[in-house]
Amino acid sequence: TVVNGSLRKFYFGVNSIKDFEDEKQLEHAFILLSKELKISYSTLLKCEVYSIEIGKNFIIDESVSAIINSIKKFSVLKPKRYSESLTFIGSQYDFIIYDKIEEIKNKIGKYGISEIIRNTGNKQYIRLELRLKTKQAIKNKLSKETETIHDILRLCQFFPYVLFHEIKRLEFIEEQL
Repeated sequence: TVVNGSLRKFYFGVNSIKDFEDEKQLEHAFILLSKELKISYSTLLKCEVYSIEIGKNFIIDESVSAIINSIKKFSVLKPKRYSESLTFIGSQYDFIIYDKIEEIKNKIGKYGISEIIRNTGNKQYIRLELRLKTKQAIKNKLSKETETIHDILRLCQFFPYVLFHEIKRLEFIEEQL
């Protein structure tokens, strides 16, 4: 099967900057996934969820690397710094901030840059992701009753709030620049 990793990338394409906008769109992605996996949609909805990534791309005016460098410099928690990202690592979840356009460039190479510019208008996109790595993390961050894909669909309208809650949890050192 061609499904590998990300439902968002499966639905919108590997090099897309689009995100799910609502429950209907997410539901349509699951319907297509059930067809790809050759199982009924009702069977798919009963599947247990063991991990999930909640993410959102944001258009920004500042350079993504400048924002990432500022967060790293003034964050109380010391994140892992990779080429174009920061990762705050926890035992049950990770919070990741990265340059979405750079990620795409790294995947498609220098020959695909004109395609990226055509699709994004040469804008800056920062991506925030919360990776819930365990069933317990899913229950802690979403709902104690979260078990299946059906539950995820029911709760997806709250994903932006969960993501912003994690952003608010970042603590910064107050220093004079």
